[in-house]
Amino acid sequence: MEQKSKAAEAVTPNLPPHQKEDLLKKLSANKATLMTISAEKDLSQLCLGMEFPFMGYLTRYEWLRFVQVHTQRHLNQIRNIEDRLANTQ
Repeated sequence: MEQKSKAAEAVTPNLPPHQKEDLLKKLSANKATLMTISAEKDLSQLCLGMEFPFMGYLTRYEWLRFVQVHTQRHLNQIRNIEDRLANTQ
């Protein structure tokens, strides 16, 4: 969780400010899309739309697992920020 790397331009987030409600709506839509894919698609199929750095092309299952781990990383970052803010007040 401590390792950092530069995100590919295609997945680099826009600069702030961000609106919380907009982000929550996008997160909910993305979750619904991922749930649909995991339920309806062949997860063993290789995805050729984007190569994962240093690893090459991944299957749908591998991408879904990456999203899961990457989301956990961001949740940990948010918790750390919350803890730091709570300790400075």
